Amino acid sequence: RQLHRVKLDAQTQAIDFYLRHDFAPQGEVFMDANIPHQHMTRNLPSLDVHININDLPKQVLGETRGYIDLKGREDNKQTVIHMVAQGQRSLNLFTPNLDPRIFDNEEFIEAVKKLALCNSRSRINILILDPSEVVTHGHRIVELARRISSRIFIHRADEEEQNHVNTFMIVDDVGIIRRAHNDRFEGLAEFNSPAEARLLLKTFNEAWERSQPEPELRRLHL
Repeated sequence: RQLHRVKLDAQTQAIDFYLRHDFAPQGEVFMDANIPHQHMTRNLPSLDVHININDLPKQVLGETRGYIDLKGREDNKQTVIHMVAQGQRSLNLFTPNLDPRIFDNEEFIEAVKKLALCNSRSRINILILDPSEVVTHGHRIVELARRISSRIFIHRADEEEQNHVNTFMIVDDVGIIRRAHNDRFEGLAEFNSPAEARLLLKTFNEAWERSQPEPELRRLHL
């Protein structure tokens, strides 16, 4: 049976070590043997099949199995665009600040627009920890959300999520892209990983339920 997730209980003094190795905190700090601990989990690739980033154009959402190591900004940007462009139903994006280096470009916006208009049930949910940069500097996705407000929703995450440092997205409940730290571009992408997508979607939906629409973004006209 394929293992999809590793779980452990880390002493709080070791949390930074596990964060550097793609683990994410879950729940509240608890005491064990009078020492504070934190539940942590790490999602694993669905298969041990490594796909070279140069083969990105061949990757088909919902069909191609294996994972792509993302090494830098351009890897992330092009993989996000390629995956979203194939979406037909949904995009769920959890991001600290809608990093403009990845998400504020014409190709990404066109891919999101195509997905949003693909069918009457298409839905794009974007969850942001800190929308202040988007409000201050503007962002193409905000204008698109204003024009297609029945399909694209942007919420501000609840305070419970403020320690969330990673970025992840799920497309059509099968494709996933994740980065352990928003300020670094190393990450992983899989175009056909429904099991891991379900795990990430559960995390996303729980955070979405606690979130609220961001009034400043609704008022912002680019």
